[in-house]
Amino acid sequence: MKVIISIGGSVLMSNGIDLEYIEKFSGIIRELGEYNTIGLVVGGGKISREYIKSARSLGASEFFCDLIGIEMTRLNARILIAAIGKTASMEPPKNIMDGAKAMDFGKVVVMGGTHPGHTTDGVAAMLSEYTRADLLVIATSVA
Repeated sequence: MKVIISIGGSVLMSNGIDLEYIEKFSGIIRELGEYNTIGLVVGGGKISREYIKSARSLGASEFFCDLIGIEMTRLNARILIAAIGKTASMEPPKNIMDGAKAMDFGKVVVMGGTHPGHTTDGVAAMLSEYTRADLLVIATSVA
């Protein structure tokens, strides 16, 4: 089964970097990855929103603010890659097509944002459509 999961940065790191929670979540992902093809898209969370708010107050454009958010999602993806370990693809793909290709290698693929104007839930939905995933799960704490 092909499963795409979008996990909000605020769900993953609601109170900063909680290693115990990340290890628990990563264990679940490793277990799912034993019998399924997994694509995981990670959000930026509260810290991303704080950086974006600061940049916005300094006069940054929305496009530029989105670039900041994308970088934060990729940092969060790298934390999950470290936690998942050898069953994860080591580099977060930077676009949908590269994410889809990486899923063909039997590793758990963890990625963040891709393009300004796209939420990570949107990225997960596009990855799900492009890969013809059997299941799309969106876990968020943001309305």
